[in-house]
Amino acid sequence: MNKVHGVEFRIEQLRRDKIIYAIESCAITLVSILGYLFSNQYFSGIVQQLVNLALIILSVTYAIYMGAGNFVRLKEVKKLEKQLKLS
Repeated sequence: MNKVHGVEFRIEQLRRDKIIYAIESCAITLVSILGYLFSNQYFSGIVQQLVNLALIILSVTYAIYMGAGNFVRLKEVKKLEKQLKLS
């Protein structure tokens, strides 16, 4: 019974982690979009282009990282759910 509780707890934690990473990705994307929009007011020339490029790279890279991480968590959740059904 204790092992079943541990597996259920692990599944719940993985699901929460997926939600947290998705929210973080949305927040980073929103900040990047706002930074991109407002960089025109504060920077000019090459600095503006570099800031915009850095914001885009940050946003896309974190979204890919989050997607890959959540895919791995999803696979682990499916494996644990299958293990839980067999118990």
